[in-house]
Amino acid sequence: MNGMIASRPTDTRSAPMTSSMRASVLSGPGVLAPASVARPALAPGHVLVRIVASGVNPLDLKIRNGRGKHLVRELLYGMVPRELIDRGKAGFAPPVGDWIKGPLRPWAEDLLPTSGEFFDTEVVRRRWRDHLSGERDYSEALWGILTFQAWLRSQSNVSANAA
Repeated sequence: MNGMIASRPTDTRSAPMTSSMRASVLSGPGVLAPASVARPALAPGHVLVRIVASGVNPLDLKIRNGRGKHLVRELLYGMVPRELIDRGKAGFAPPVGDWIKGPLRPWAEDLLPTSGEFFDTEVVRRRWRDHLSGERDYSEALWGILTFQAWLRSQSNVSANAA
């Protein structure tokens, strides 16, 4: 067996089954899973040894040598190339530019400013056209404008409903 069993009898008098946690050493998703293990029938002269996980610090499984996610890293080393696990953090940018050109385009066009109260509408419209044509990627600036416009619209709806 690859692992250990730390058992706690459910009935200390004569329990045929023990309630336990089975730890499969670095063997995938079910690393620590509850299990009922039959207490073996002992032959004369044999001894049942109970292993209890005492003194195990859960923090040691999280952080080791100043690096976090120790247990996760150890689990992944056998499944994923090491260079993917040991690299630094990498950011993730959602594909906002594709979204506002595609499925969010009607929403975005509805929100584009029509008056110059907060934005120069001609500049915004030009950047929108350039973004749609693929000439330039203005997704960051456009997303900021669109979310502001959505917030502004929600505030005017709140004001209208409150009156």
